[in-house]
Amino acid sequence: MILRKPALALVALAIAIGVLARSQESGLAKSEPDSATFWLTYEQPAEVYLGKGGVFMVKSYYNGSAVISRIEPDKTHADEDLRFIERWIEFHVFDAQGATAERFLGLNYIYFDLTKRERLAWEDGQLRIYFYDRYKFDWVECPTKYVADENPPHGRLACVMTDFGLFGLATLK
Repeated sequence: MILRKPALALVALAIAIGVLARSQESGLAKSEPDSATFWLTYEQPAEVYLGKGGVFMVKSYYNGSAVISRIEPDKTHADEDLRFIERWIEFHVFDAQGATAERFLGLNYIYFDLTKRERLAWEDGQLRIYFYDRYKFDWVECPTKYVADENPPHGRLACVMTDFGLFGLATLK
C-alpha cells in the first residue's frame, strides 16, 4: 500500500511530462496552418496573409470575413507549361451571415514575398503571378509588379486581383 502511492505519483508525473513535451514539440513545428480567417470592416484597409503571401485591400468594400488558404500545387489545376515555386493562395470573402460574396469589389492586390532566389528569377524575367481562370480551366498570367519597399531586402511581387479564386507564383518550364 505504501509503495503504491509513490508508484502512482511517478506514473502521473511521467504522463504530465510527456504531455508537456508533446505540446512543446507541436508548438515548435515548422509547418504553418493551411488557412486563416480575417475580419473585414467596410471602407477600412485590410491585409489578409498567410506565410509568404497574402491579399492587400486598399479599402474593403465588405463587412464580414476573408479566408485565405495556402494549398500545395496538385494535378487538379496543373499546367504543363508552369512550374509553381510556392504554395497556391486561394482567397474568398464571406458576408456577416457567412454567405460567399458573389461580386468582387475594390482595388485588391495579391502578393508573394520573395526569397533571394525568387528575386533573382524575377530580375531574369522568369517569375510571374498566375490566376486560375475557372471558366477557361487554365492559368492566366496576372500583370505582375515588383514592390521593393515591402519584405526587405528581397521585396515582393504583386498584381491587381480581378476575381476571387486561386493564385500561384510560377516560372515557365
